[in-house]
Amino acid sequence: MQAIIVETFGGPDQLKWVRFDDPEPAADEVVIAVSAAGVGYVDVMAREGRYVFPNPGFIPGLEVAGKIVALGKGVDEDWLGRQVLALPQRGGGYAERVALKARDLIPLPPDIPPEDAIGIGVNALVAAFSLDRAHVSADERVLIRGAGGGIGLWATQLGARLNADVTATTSTRERGERLRNLGARSLWNHRTDPPLSSGSFDVVIDAIGGPQTPSYVDLLRANGRYVLCGGIEGAPPADFGQALLGRFHQSLSFAVFSLNSMAPQQSRARLAPLFDAVQSGDLSAVIDRRFPLHEAEAAHLRLQSGEAFGKILLEPRPAER
Repeated sequence: MQAIIVETFGGPDQLKWVRFDDPEPAADEVVIAVSAAGVGYVDVMAREGRYVFPNPGFIPGLEVAGKIVALGKGVDEDWLGRQVLALPQRGGGYAERVALKARDLIPLPPDIPPEDAIGIGVNALVAAFSLDRAHVSADERVLIRGAGGGIGLWATQLGARLNADVTATTSTRERGERLRNLGARSLWNHRTDPPLSSGSFDVVIDAIGGPQTPSYVDLLRANGRYVLCGGIEGAPPADFGQALLGRFHQSLSFAVFSLNSMAPQQSRARLAPLFDAVQSGDLSAVIDRRFPLHEAEAAHLRLQSGEAFGKILLEPRPAER
């Protein structure tokens, strides 16, 4: 099979197109013929050496969808030929085939194609669990920081579906209008609009993090809740907790969320209503662009350009050589 490896920690040019033997399933494993793999900022962090992989030479990719083509010992034969979504925590998705434990598979409904499954996938799960943790109610004011990214798009849609008053951050008018179409009631262009007022929001869902985190904590009103569910700009400053303690009597809450903390059965249960909503047209799996697998470098460049709106996919198909 053909796959992409991170040859050396660094830039997108370190994503190298290589050939491996096809994987064989061990006991309790299956082999998936990959139809689509998701490209996310966690892959960028892995490529740069800022994630869980200790050494280069690994295959990145933490979300794949495709058909099961081989079964290991002990796996129910009913799995063979099924379309599934999988979230391999140790990578391996940027490949034509991947071997995974059967217990980690998420069966796809017949009407959800693999590309839509990836368009839902990790981003929708993180957004849904984050909103759950914030206990968002109807008519509460919710700020989605990083609304144009994959998690933010889903948080915008799901917040609107809860009848919350969603404000989406944006950087351009075009992106803002697309966010309105997904349910945002208000927009805030962080490049051109005046600063938001302190104490304006009941909830902040933040997929960005970084040094500006305390200024977003300041936007919470009394009993406000903040969920940090991504770190595109890195960790908050070491003393950011002072922004919470300085308003002790307003009982603010701050939580972090990582999908790695959820068991596969929890993800399966949370995805089921999202699949149903996409099938019915109530929610949209927004796809930005599709790249053939051998163009992984271009896919990373697209992601890091900040111009993507929706999920970027890698699709195994013959390279043009």
